[in-house]
Amino acid sequence: MKNIALVITDLSSGGAERVMSILANYLSYKGYSIEIVMLQDDKVDYFIEKNIEITVINKFKSNRIIRFVYRLYALHKILKKKDIAIAFLWHINLYTIVASFGLKCKVIISDRNDPKNELKNMHKLVVYIKNNLYKVADYVVFQTKYAQMYYSEKVIQKSSIILNPILPNLKEYRSCHKKNKVVSVCRLSEQKNITMSIDAFEEFQAEYPDYCFEIYGKGELLNELSSYVEQKNLISKIFFKGFSDNVCVEIADANIYLSSSNYEGISNSMLEAMGLGIPVVVTDCPVWGAQVIIEDGINGFIVPVCDHKAMANKMKLLARDPILSKKISENALKISERLGIDNIGRDWENIINKVLGNKL
Repeated sequence: MKNIALVITDLSSGGAERVMSILANYLSYKGYSIEIVMLQDDKVDYFIEKNIEITVINKFKSNRIIRFVYRLYALHKILKKKDIAIAFLWHINLYTIVASFGLKCKVIISDRNDPKNELKNMHKLVVYIKNNLYKVADYVVFQTKYAQMYYSEKVIQKSSIILNPILPNLKEYRSCHKKNKVVSVCRLSEQKNITMSIDAFEEFQAEYPDYCFEIYGKGELLNELSSYVEQKNLISKIFFKGFSDNVCVEIADANIYLSSSNYEGISNSMLEAMGLGIPVVVTDCPVWGAQVIIEDGINGFIVPVCDHKAMANKMKLLARDPILSKKISENALKISERLGIDNIGRDWENIINKVLGNKL
């Protein structure tokens, strides 16, 4: 039995967190000894199998230097007992690489976002350190080839692309009784450009006033976005629903799903909406994960970033053409087989075996 540490900030509501929870459960089921190490908080919003150990390293929150040193020390002690560590998110990747120095523990890291945009406000020294530490990792996993091409040839040569898995039980949540409802599931942050979705819905509902728009998720922009909706006199049409630990049930009866991100890895909520048979309208944002998944007009719609009119036009097309909407819904459902955990989990196992020097 191989001992694996999965390292992340926490397991609160987020795409990387959801993927890690699915991967942890899969690897545990396949016989690996799994410990999830959380470096930021003790929040666990996703289901984790009982035999998976969860360790939280979050002491000394008030002092950044002491916190940094303690996290490295505590993580180093954990990795001493592991064969391999798998880390998600760029800053957690750096912690894990440094904490593994001098140990036999192998390290696989994974970018879960657009590497160019997520560090655009960081000091150049931070970017330099990150890009060079990535060369030290044993292996790197990306979501798209565009994210992969951001890095040096040395990193690219020891990397692979693995798409996100989707929940294995989505079929249980699919609904045949659709409502005139538009939905979005995302963190309420600047990156997600939720005002674009609100603007698109405003234009759409002027022609289709019997629709409502439900936005699921939490984040720092809740008050600002609520005020924006109020300014547009849409408080009776747009509802902020907060985080739901059973969001698939909440959105299954929707007719349209929106994602208006300025940049993104591969949106898990978009994948799950497709797996539920909800027609999606999403932005073609870096690192162009939507292009990997969506055939425009076949199993969903892709629109330019910040173009709310293009998004509204696709929404209107779906609303007035039920035959087209049904066709897109049926084609979207095929994503469940393509991105089933058996397929994606097998890709991760192959990389684990490759890094450990086992025969594939």
